[in-house]
Amino acid sequence: DLSALALYLGLDIEPAVQSGLLQLVRYRPQFASALAASRSPERVFADLRKMLGDATPSRIAIDPLDPFLGDGGPVNAGSLALVSFLDELGATALLTHASEPGAGFDRRLDPIIGRSVAVMRIERGRDAAHYLRVLRSRVPVRVLASYEGA
Repeated sequence: DLSALALYLGLDIEPAVQSGLLQLVRYRPQFASALAASRSPERVFADLRKMLGDATPSRIAIDPLDPFLGDGGPVNAGSLALVSFLDELGATALLTHASEPGAGFDRRLDPIIGRSVAVMRIERGRDAAHYLRVLRSRVPVRVLASYEGA
């Protein structure tokens, strides 16, 4: 599905996948329930480390991060383990979260947001174009804007 979407957007990712420069990993259908039932979410990350092999990625995208958040209280072991894994990895991370624009702040995101350089929201403008609104940033917004072409 991701390869087809990339082609639709004009990106041919197959050469990068075949050469090992790009690695795609998909959640298993029961991932969220297995993580919630697990006594140690660290086991999930051990499996992910095994999938990555000797490669240490410089960038990682997790879309969406919601399965790591669980259904329970404000902070859970899944989100804490995710933060620990990303810290250990040392890669630039892009995480997405499915939230409604009018919804209140999700406290389960606290450990993740605490480590973030920026928190942004994609919004649709009046002209039907999409905009990236910076909600929170530890660096000046002009620094983020300088990466626009990157």
